[in-house]
Amino acid sequence: MTGLFRYFLRTMGKWAKYTKKHKSEWENESQFKGWLTRKRDGSYCNICNTDIRSHRADLIRHSQTMKHKLQANKIGTNQMCLQKLGVTVSNDALKRKEIILATYIAAHSSIRSVDHLTDILNKFSKLQPGSASVSTESQDIFHLHKTKCAAIIQNVIAPALLKQLVNDVGDMYYSLLIDESTDVSTEKLLCLNIKYYSVKDNDIKLQFLSFISVIKTTAEDLYQAVSQFLLTNKFNVQKLLGIGTDGASNMCGINNSLYTQLKTKFGLEKLVLVKCICHSLNLCSSKAAEIFADDIDFLLKETYNWFKNSTLRISLHNYQQLAGYQDIELLTKFCPNI
Repeated sequence: MTGLFRYFLRTMGKWAKYTKKHKSEWENESQFKGWLTRKRDGSYCNICNTDIRSHRADLIRHSQTMKHKLQANKIGTNQMCLQKLGVTVSNDALKRKEIILATYIAAHSSIRSVDHLTDILNKFSKLQPGSASVSTESQDIFHLHKTKCAAIIQNVIAPALLKQLVNDVGDMYYSLLIDESTDVSTEKLLCLNIKYYSVKDNDIKLQFLSFISVIKTTAEDLYQAVSQFLLTNKFNVQKLLGIGTDGASNMCGINNSLYTQLKTKFGLEKLVLVKCICHSLNLCSSKAAEIFADDIDFLLKETYNWFKNSTLRISLHNYQQLAGYQDIELLTKFCPNI
């Protein structure tokens, strides 16, 4: 008996030198999953709120104790489901329907209208021919309102469409149409559009690419915003063929502009710059109007102002009386709102 006791002391002294740590892979095993977790360097039971020595044999013994089994059974039978707590759990089919509905709202309407639209769709889903109503449990009820719809558009649809666009561009040459504007909330936005040849559709496409929020619109800031967007989304910058901009100096100046920054820092010596035709035509018209005499300029402006705000003055009868002709025809309106 004395020899056995001495052997036991020697064995305990040997293993006492080593401290085993919790292994994360234990938490994925079927017999430990759901209740075993790490607490500092040791193991911990979430059900029994008990620290356990990080030995596999100790963990197995704990899982077989009566206390652990009773606590596990209480949780399994008394835990309330998410539906009873007011949480809506959508199936995959309903999620696809909500994504399709959010896509329609983004393309054809304002986000505010989705509140009323989903209420109408839910009422329609409750009605069937031959019966006044059916149980809502057997129907897909939309829980899609403006906050959720905006989140789906921003976090689900937009990234998916951008990824699809990047894959469609592939390694083809492309051009960028770039313009900057300030919205009603005084946030500066840089708008990017892309023009490229689609191999899949065998057609040249012009697609909206992205809005980039900027604070400053210097040439360096615009270059950083555009280059970061292209590199982050894995566009091949060496395939950038040209850019189209307005006539602002920060966009297309010959010394320091977005055009010169892209050309020099990316090594795009053949980068083409196309200025907006409308902006250029406006500058030409303004310059040409300077040769008119002041009287002619005044006469043209006031003639337009005399007609523009009066339906009676631009009517055919009064216009004929003013001109002194009876067979004169009024110019056809191409837009009924003008």
